[in-house]
Amino acid sequence: MMLSSCDAAVKSGVVTSESEALARTAFDRTAAKWKGINEKHPRLMEARSTLANVLCDRGKFTDAGTVLKDALAYYTRIYGASHFTTLESEAVAARIADAEVGGSQNERLRAVVGRMEDKSTEHPTTRRHVKMLQDADAAGA
Repeated sequence: MMLSSCDAAVKSGVVTSESEALARTAFDRTAAKWKGINEKHPRLMEARSTLANVLCDRGKFTDAGTVLKDALAYYTRIYGASHFTTLESEAVAARIADAEVGGSQNERLRAVVGRMEDKSTEHPTTRRHVKMLQDADAAGA
C-alpha cells in the first residue's frame, strides 16, 4: 500500500516530505523482509526505484543515485535496455547526472525521453517525463 501511495505521488508530480517518509518506510520494510533471502527480489528493486524517484523529485540527487544503482542494473539485466521499467530508472539516473553537472538543459533526460517516445508517446512514463521537460523549458524561458 505504501509503495502505491508513493508511486501515485511521483506520477502526480506532487512529492512531499510525507511521500519521502512513506517511500523510506516501504523500502526499509521490504529490505528487511528479503535480507539474506533474496536481495535482488523484484519487490525490493521496485521499492528501490520508487524511493530513488521520490528522492530525485525532492532534489536529493546523491541519495537517489545511491539507492537507484542496484535497481537500474537489475532492470537492465532482467528486462533489457528498452523496457519502460528500465527506461524510467534511466530517466531518474539522467536527472541525477544532469543535476550533478548543473544541466539546466536536461540533455541526458532528453535523450532517455527520446528513447521512450520512440516506443510510445502515450505511455504514462513517457507523458510524465515529457511534461517534466516542458515544465523545465517553461521555467527557463
